[in-house]
Amino acid sequence: MIIIKTIYSAGGACPYQLEAKTNDGQWFYLRYRNGMLRYAIAPSSESWMKRKGDSVYDYSKKIGDDLDGFANHNTIYPHLKELVKFPEDFKIDSNEIIDPLELK
Repeated sequence: MIIIKTIYSAGGACPYQLEAKTNDGQWFYLRYRNGMLRYAIAPSSESWMKRKGDSVYDYSKKIGDDLDGFANHNTIYPHLKELVKFPEDFKIDSNEIIDPLELK
């Protein structure tokens, strides 16, 4: 199971995106767009950017229709609950934006 330790940014719609660090120091990127829920894990964001051009994700699942890109915790989290553990107080929500500058 992937354990999220720190969330650096989350929010938006079409796509909803989340960037975080795992408990073992890996970089975690989650994206929801066009009904596709995807995430990737990499040693760093830089290493992900190098492979991003290849559209390589560690997890990809169609959970919505082709025009869906708004994230809702109750819709998305059931697909991740056996794979990713988020901090207890975190909810996936397109309407809430977590800005890394606000965390300092």
